[in-house]
Amino acid sequence: MALGRTGWRVTYVEVVFSLALICLSLCTAGRATAAPGDYIESFGPDGTSSTEFERPAALAVDQSTGAVYVGDSDTQTLYKSDEEGRPLNW
Repeated sequence: MALGRTGWRVTYVEVVFSLALICLSLCTAGRATAAPGDYIESFGPDGTSSTEFERPAALAVDQSTGAVYVGDSDTQTLYKSDEEGRPLNW
């Protein structure tokens, strides 16, 4: 079946409209179902606010020991803590 010029325009508009609806539904569905995470706790280099991280830029966890590493880009410091947030020696 051959479509004339008008037929192609209608098909093109239908496709564009359908894609727009799909994109809109995907964007709004993610926002509607997203829930904030539960706050558990926080920690700093020694657990006090006077020594809190300036700009934490990297985080890593050693799964074999549970050690948590935090890199602070402002102070150029790498901190090592246990999984409870207590500082560990290198």
